Amino acid sequence: MAREILKTHDLIFASREKILASKALYDGADIIFAPYGSYWRELRKICVIELLSAKRVKSFSTVRQEEMSNLVGYISTMNNSPVNLSEMFLLISNTTTSRVVFGTKCKHGPRFISAMKKLVEFLSGFSVADLFPSLSFVDTLNLRLKKCHREMDEILGEIIKEHEEKRETMNSSNEERQQGEDLVDVLLELKENGGLEFPLTITSIKAVIMDMFGGGTETSSTTLDWTMAELMRHPEIMEKVQAEVREALKGKAKIKEEDTNEFHYMKLVIKESLRLHPPVPLFLPRVCRETCQMDGFKIPAGSRILINAWAMATDPRYWRTRRALGLRDSMAARWTTKVATMSTCLWCRQEDVPGDDLWHGSGGDGPGQPTLLF
Repeated sequence: MAREILKTHDLIFASREKILASKALYDGADIIFAPYGSYWRELRKICVIELLSAKRVKSFSTVRQEEMSNLVGYISTMNNSPVNLSEMFLLISNTTTSRVVFGTKCKHGPRFISAMKKLVEFLSGFSVADLFPSLSFVDTLNLRLKKCHREMDEILGEIIKEHEEKRETMNSSNEERQQGEDLVDVLLELKENGGLEFPLTITSIKAVIMDMFGGGTETSSTTLDWTMAELMRHPEIMEKVQAEVREALKGKAKIKEEDTNEFHYMKLVIKESLRLHPPVPLFLPRVCRETCQMDGFKIPAGSRILINAWAMATDPRYWRTRRALGLRDSMAARWTTKVATMSTCLWCRQEDVPGDDLWHGSGGDGPGQPTLLF
């Protein structure tokens, strides 16, 4: 059933449901919650070609290396004292993303990170209005979320204004502008000279920035947390990872990002950790745009669809080790075939997943608007 929704009938289920989180992300002006159509395709194109292209990502390698070097240096000074890696992982994720998006010298970065933490805390809470829209008037979370959103909107406005002033004082040559260019600069350049089908607005830029932070901070630190936890639970696997790292970096005084290409076994460990502990166990809700029939079920238009990513990743029909870190010498071949099938493509909104009907049920807040969980 999941395959039917995410691949065969992906256009019918391509739009996102307007939940409480979408209001915090400028009510569908971002990439994640924008309705499927020309505007969403334009944002996707901007992200793939301009913001997250291989060339752009490589240009920020210095930032990543500096932040990782700072983290390792800090841990080395602790000697035998305990270190809270969860805090360190979240800090490095926030700092790196802030430098990439806002630039090295942005004075508003720490304020934005602090406000973002509050927002994540609110969004991880229970929202009555998401399950029962008719009871939205009793949902106090909505009021707190609006207050937090106003604070973040004010900070983003100041950051964009600061970048606009900086651009006015810079030389007009492209070469000089590209030096030290961050993602806000890229978006402002597209707004002014992009020639887009849907011109970027300040609201669109703010929404895209929120997406960059949402996708690059909490998820990354959560993955690192679980990977370290699994390695501690499996010391024999940790020994293999340590041996591979020491062998690959033997005799090197300075570690470069390119050296991680030799960490083949470590990459398998991270992939297995992602399978067991996906940062987002349930995919964001989708909405059925038109009534359709699937596997004998009639799904009416307006139905909310939830996909259980964790259930697919631990399905015993496809994974022998459902709840444990199952790494063997033959694992590379297994991951090549299975993970390629399960890979999630955020930008095209089409997830190709193995398996048929995993679990389904219905519920909701009234006739014609059921919630289906697969």
